[in-house]
Amino acid sequence: MGAEDDRPRGAPPDRMDRIWVHPTELSPPRPPSRSRARLGRFVTPLAAGALGAFVAIGVLGLLGAFDSGGDNPASVPPEEQFGPNDAAVSRLADIVAPGLVLVTAKDANGTRQASGVCVRHSGEILTSTAVIGDATAVQVTTSDGDLVDATVLGRDDVTGLVLLNTERPMRAVPLSEVSGTPGDSVWIFGAVPPHETSPWISSGILSSTDAVVAASPGPTTRGLLETDALGTTWASGGALVDRTGAVSGIVLAPTLTSRSAYAVPIDAAIAIANELRDHGSVAHGTMPFDGTDTPAGPTVTAMAPDGTAARAGIVPGDVLVAINGREVLDLAHVTAMVHGFDPGSTVEIELLRAGAPMKVDVTLGSTRPGPVGG
Repeated sequence: MGAEDDRPRGAPPDRMDRIWVHPTELSPPRPPSRSRARLGRFVTPLAAGALGAFVAIGVLGLLGAFDSGGDNPASVPPEEQFGPNDAAVSRLADIVAPGLVLVTAKDANGTRQASGVCVRHSGEILTSTAVIGDATAVQVTTSDGDLVDATVLGRDDVTGLVLLNTERPMRAVPLSEVSGTPGDSVWIFGAVPPHETSPWISSGILSSTDAVVAASPGPTTRGLLETDALGTTWASGGALVDRTGAVSGIVLAPTLTSRSAYAVPIDAAIAIANELRDHGSVAHGTMPFDGTDTPAGPTVTAMAPDGTAARAGIVPGDVLVAINGREVLDLAHVTAMVHGFDPGSTVEIELLRAGAPMKVDVTLGSTRPGPVGG
């Protein structure tokens, strides 16, 4: 697999048992029974008071505009897309909020709360590993205020996503067909905080659709969406929403090394959810070796004689420069880049050996034990 097709992938879900359902198969969302509240500094305020016919017509118009034969929401015409004013953001909230849940997890380290996104009408929810911790059973609070038990179907510590199952029919969010373009307006939606009446919302600009994150603890991968919208622990597991009101990504826990917020693109999140449902884990590419960060760059110190790196001809002392033409900055960056490829992919490694540039092709192993070794 080359650089043009190197994003983690999974088989598309069966049409009769897919992870999303087209909005025309749903009843229109009910108008919110609670007024919107302003949510604090740097958080986009929601319109106070009754939304009335403006919201109802806007939401019904969006859902009614979709052809019943399609699988995903169609784009809203530019003149109908959402702007940064209170009324428009309230329209976004009416579309997204019914599919947001509050996730509560408890383990030996205490009780944590964050957000989750219902991505399947049977009651499956994607959230963040940061809130789940070591818990194997959690509770979710729906947008209607109902408390529901949920089990952990699987987790992926590489991307920081967890799939929960409530076994209760639930309103799922509409999913975007595209990740967006740098410069697009986006919104982060989190669950309704305690004693508040509205979802947690912040607005920003999409700055990258192929960001690399190498956080510890946290995700260690590439191909992420990056935005300057305010990301918080509370919004972890929440939804990154585009101007059409569709969810384009699942928000990750904030990192300690960046002020940006990151999200797993929704197509990758769907593939991850499918693998978690089927296997409980996700297979990512791997190229295990021992190394150290030096002024020259990430330097190989040792590796297994029969490992993927050794089989490709990499030797101790080699300085790694780039993977598939993309510069690597340190060992964590190398790991994040490799994790972004599927097991069995062949990638081109640029390196320096005794100061001389070289290129070698490496067939990656898998983070999941199995036929593809590492």
